[in-house]
Amino acid sequence: MRGFRRYIFLLSALLAASWAAAQNASVAPPRRPAQHAGRPVAERSGEKEYAEALATQSPALAFLHLNRSAYLKHSPAYAPLARCYAEGRGTSVNDSLAYIYFRLAADAGDADSGVEASLRLLRGKGIQPDTARALASLRSLAGEGHIRAARIMAEHFASEADYQRAIDASAPYADQGEAWAMSILGKIYASAPAPYRRMRDGALLLRRAEALGDSVAAYEAGRLEAMAYGKHIAGLRLLKGETPGKERPKYPRTGKPIIDDDDFLRGLALMREAADMGDAEAAIICGIALTNGNEGRYRDKAEAMACFNFAKDLGEPYDFRAAPDPANPERLFQAYLSDPASNFDALAEAAMRGHRQAALRLCQCYMSGEGTAPDKALADEWAAKALLMDAEAEWLDNGFF
Repeated sequence: MRGFRRYIFLLSALLAASWAAAQNASVAPPRRPAQHAGRPVAERSGEKEYAEALATQSPALAFLHLNRSAYLKHSPAYAPLARCYAEGRGTSVNDSLAYIYFRLAADAGDADSGVEASLRLLRGKGIQPDTARALASLRSLAGEGHIRAARIMAEHFASEADYQRAIDASAPYADQGEAWAMSILGKIYASAPAPYRRMRDGALLLRRAEALGDSVAAYEAGRLEAMAYGKHIAGLRLLKGETPGKERPKYPRTGKPIIDDDDFLRGLALMREAADMGDAEAAIICGIALTNGNEGRYRDKAEAMACFNFAKDLGEPYDFRAAPDPANPERLFQAYLSDPASNFDALAEAAMRGHRQAALRLCQCYMSGEGTAPDKALADEWAAKALLMDAEAEWLDNGFF
């Protein structure tokens, strides 16, 4: 009898508990995932918990909150969750899941995630590579103004030696002053085969990108300068008449070697090559050589000015009015005029370097014996040379002095 009463009591308690649970369920039913839309954004997405977890140095806890939000299909959680999988923050690295969530974030309108997903598709990281689809996506993003997408495309084309498409992808951004674009374009112009090779433009672009802090451009510019060094030294020796093992006749008064035309032209060609590789000093020397010529021959004032302007663009302008230059014929001539009695050698050097007025004055000196012994043959020779030289006004009009 006692056992039966105990059984009745337990059965009544169980029925009461079931009824209470039913009453509570009818008043406040449990939330389903679809009903989370009415909650505040921070609570619904887990962003608040994610930020707090990061602040407390708990990537694992942050990952759990992001994972929960992504499971509830809250799109702002896709991109940070993809980065967690990509970098192994709070979980192990999983390139496949990283690509999936970057793709989901991109489909939700996140352009940065679209670039990252396209890059992974291009390189086959976490997914089978599909170059055509990846480039199509990057091209679309670049057209919407995403610079990183354009950069990835340009770098890909350059690595594949597709130079024309690499130029087309980077040239607009190089014009806007983007260092990465100038670096890519400069490297192509400096090292690609014809018809893409434009050495001078390449050296200039690399130097500008280097000034903006691009490490790749700094390396390429340094490599070009190292290659130019040997040409610079060899060309300078030829222009100075200092070629080892070769005896040269010398001017009687100055004692300087007489440079024959072949050596002058060879030295000028080597100096031009060094200048085109970004050697600013070589550009200046090349300009001086083209200004002075070789005893008045092979002067090219337009090309000389182009060399001087190129040196200026490379960051090393040459001031002809302030910088001392013993090879400058006008400066030598002015030195003679300041003291004709003791500077006859300066007059002779200026005449030898193609200064017409100095040549005429030297002719008069040989005729009259001023500063030197009279010599009619030399006077006639310098009179003939003066007729072959340009007028002094043409030198001054070019702004060389």
